[in-house]
Amino acid sequence: MSSHHIVKEDQEPALFILASEALSFEKIQELLEWSPTIIVAEWEINKVKAWGIKLDVVLCAEASLEKLKEELGDQAPIKFITFHSTEDCLATGMYFLLAAKYRAVNILTEATDSLSLLSTFHNIDIDAFIANRKWSFIQKMKFEKWVEEGTPFQVYPRQLAISTTGLTSALKSNSSGMISITAAISFWVGEELL
Repeated sequence: MSSHHIVKEDQEPALFILASEALSFEKIQELLEWSPTIIVAEWEINKVKAWGIKLDVVLCAEASLEKLKEELGDQAPIKFITFHSTEDCLATGMYFLLAAKYRAVNILTEATDSLSLLSTFHNIDIDAFIANRKWSFIQKMKFEKWVEEGTPFQVYPRQLAISTTGLTSALKSNSSGMISITAAISFWVGEELL
């Protein structure tokens, strides 16, 4: 039985793919349920096409543009955004999302270092998926969630001064119930995906 959802255009988080291995395909399918705008870095095009989904935006080096336009003719209409070798693909994609007035994005990436750059973008809700872990950007400086006992969390930046409720010093929930993490600045909370 299928379900149909009516979502206003661009209300769902875009899916920005820099590293397709950041999550299992089963988890990626969950992110695809709402038919998000699919933004793909050129080095991930073949893997993402193999999933059988339509690409909406491709980020590529200027030198690759004409070749990719030819290769992706079956994906039309498709938007190409080029970046110079001195520019960062992640930053280029984020500026595109902000200019297009997206409110949220799910990013598949491979490096926790990406979180530093992403921390500079405050006008969009961001979840970054790295090595089967979901990192949520907490811009309002307080994270709250109901969890099972023993659920582990991580915080980035790692040396950030935080206060917690319902968590041990190792950032594991000490019982089933609400936990909270607060800080004086925006921060990231990492959760393992089961």
